[in-house]
Amino acid sequence: MKGGPDDHEPYARWLGLRVLGPGQVALTVRPELVNGIGKLLGPVGFALVDFAMGNLVWHDLEPGRGAATVSTAVNYLTSTDHGEVTCTATVDRRGRTLAYTSAEVHTEDGRLMMTGIGTFAIITPPPGRGRR
Repeated sequence: MKGGPDDHEPYARWLGLRVLGPGQVALTVRPELVNGIGKLLGPVGFALVDFAMGNLVWHDLEPGRGAATVSTAVNYLTSTDHGEVTCTATVDRRGRTLAYTSAEVHTEDGRLMMTGIGTFAIITPPPGRGRR
């Protein structure tokens, strides 16, 4: 995806988020990403969900348009302390100015770890301010 958030997000790179395809993002659990009881930090999971949903919305935008998160909600069902976690997002509905998305995060062994929903504004950035 040219010009989308995976090309421009230092935070996503720092976390180690890897885009596998449109709306598919993976992360390797590392020691600096776990909490005091050794499980993946909640904000890291949240970032994974938000990024995957945003990536998918960006993927289908027309040149010159962008997207911004309006809201994201996640449900933490379980956690993990090692391995790969993968998030897969879908666009449930898209209008002219908003896209509604959902996502699931699975652990390396296939357990459902998180679910999420999000709303993204579809915008045309002012001249000279857009990413595309």
